[in-house]
Amino acid sequence: MEIDVIYFLDAWCYVQGGMGGLSNAVASAARSLGVEIRTNCNIKSIDIRNSKIEGVILDNDEEIKCKVVASNATAYVTFKDLITNDVIQTNKDLQNLKKHILQMDYTSGTTKINLALKGLP
Repeated sequence: MEIDVIYFLDAWCYVQGGMGGLSNAVASAARSLGVEIRTNCNIKSIDIRNSKIEGVILDNDEEIKCKVVASNATAYVTFKDLITNDVIQTNKDLQNLKKHILQMDYTSGTTKINLALKGLP
C-alpha cells in the first residue's frame, strides 16, 4: 500500500489526493488480502450469536457471513440500531457500555481518528 504524504511543519501531514486517497489505499490493501468491500447497501443488523460475530444482515434480508465487522457508523448508531437488544441483554458489559454510549453528547460534527502505524506510510 502506497500513500503519498505532503508534510507541513514536521507535525501535521496531508494525504496526496485528500482523504479519498487514504480511503482508496486502505481499500486496495484490503482487497489484496481477499476482503470484499460492499458499498451502497444498508445494514439492518450485525449478526451476533453466542457472543460471536457471524456477519451482517442487509436491509433486503441478505445475510453476509464474516468473522469481523468494521462499522463506520458512530458507536451510538452501532449500539442503538445495528446490535439487537436481545444480544445486548445477554451480556452485562454490553448493557453497561450501551447505557454509556446512549448518554454521550453527539452535538459536535467533528470526528478524530487516531491510527497506530508500524512505520511511516
